[in-house]
Amino acid sequence: MNLIIYPKLNIFLKIIGYKEGFHQLNSRFVQAIGEVYDEMQISSSSRFMLMGDFGCEMQDNLIYKAKCAMEDFLSARSKETKGLQSLKIEVQKVIPKGAGLGGGSGNAGAFLRGVNAFLELGLSDVELIHIAQEVGADVSFFASGVKSANVSGRGECIEPFIESPLKYDIYTPPISCDTAKVYQSYKDS
Repeated sequence: MNLIIYPKLNIFLKIIGYKEGFHQLNSRFVQAIGEVYDEMQISSSSRFMLMGDFGCEMQDNLIYKAKCAMEDFLSARSKETKGLQSLKIEVQKVIPKGAGLGGGSGNAGAFLRGVNAFLELGLSDVELIHIAQEVGADVSFFASGVKSANVSGRGECIEPFIESPLKYDIYTPPISCDTAKVYQSYKDS
């Protein structure tokens, strides 16, 4: 199974508070459908394999965290998780790392949707979003499958926003910002 993952643009982003260990957001996310995207291939394997130029250890990768969250969700419902141990996930990374475009979150959300279809798990969008919440704030948006949405809470409240497709040009300077560190700076100030 081959998937295309487009970056996310924040049309606006407001951090409106900090609650229970998470930043509370009010934002509009839009998938920037265009020439910049990652490609993911999901196939069967004898063991779980995650391949790609991610710039982090596997246990820190959002795809791996999404797999673990999906295993926990399925186990809690006494559903089979063996299929998750027999996947090869290969990602061709093009979305720039550290650019705030949601590349890692997009990969994790696409993984959840793709594996649900590939393994015929039959999970609903609501269940996928529930799993995504355990992985990261932006992952829920990508797991929802919507192209544009008003997002609030820590990212789990997704209200589709219908708008005409816009054309985007994405320019990224040669700097990188770790999202977790940016949000930590906000919390500390």
